[in-house]
Amino acid sequence: MQFLTRLLGFAVIAILVTAQEAPAQTIDCNDAFTPDETTVCARRGLKRLDRNLGELFEDVVRDAPRNLRYMIREQQAAWVRARNRCRTDRRCIRAHYQARIRELNVTLGDDDDDPQAPAAPQPPAVVAGCTIFEHFNYRGRQVFIQPNTQQSFFATAYDNMASSVRISGQCRLRAFRRATFSGRDQTYQADTSQFGGAMNERISSVQCLCR
Repeated sequence: MQFLTRLLGFAVIAILVTAQEAPAQTIDCNDAFTPDETTVCARRGLKRLDRNLGELFEDVVRDAPRNLRYMIREQQAAWVRARNRCRTDRRCIRAHYQARIRELNVTLGDDDDDPQAPAAPQPPAVVAGCTIFEHFNYRGRQVFIQPNTQQSFFATAYDNMASSVRISGQCRLRAFRRATFSGRDQTYQADTSQFGGAMNERISSVQCLCR
């Protein structure tokens, strides 16, 4: 009896370890019970986003160095908690999925935390769009926003992190303090090497508007 009890204990530990190492990344609609999960399962488009995100996340984890996988999983868990707060708001849920998918897909520049590093080169003028930088004077990590698209940085590495922007083509950047493209906003018509105090490291969503 003692042997069986010990064996059962080992089995439970193994299951818990496995769950921590490889958590499910898509919603099992047979077990969905939170408001956001049931809402996703009830809408075909949201279910497709959930499936796409799950596949993308697994690819990212598989390709990441082993020492970074735990951090990536923690970020995903934080994103799930943020989605939970949407409850039954389909628009909020969809925005969270789209933002997370864009974050995992985005190609970042070199992560340079040294503000004295040489400025990143400006994108060719023939390429219209808006390039947002983490540091003043166009340094650090960067993300390129396609013409006439918008991006919410909620629950991503860029939320409240942007400090400068380069604008190419006939474009302008409209930046918002809130992740829902609302709240206090500021429009930038040209390259800006340093956002003002009201917007510096306080931007949560942007629109790159081009003619």
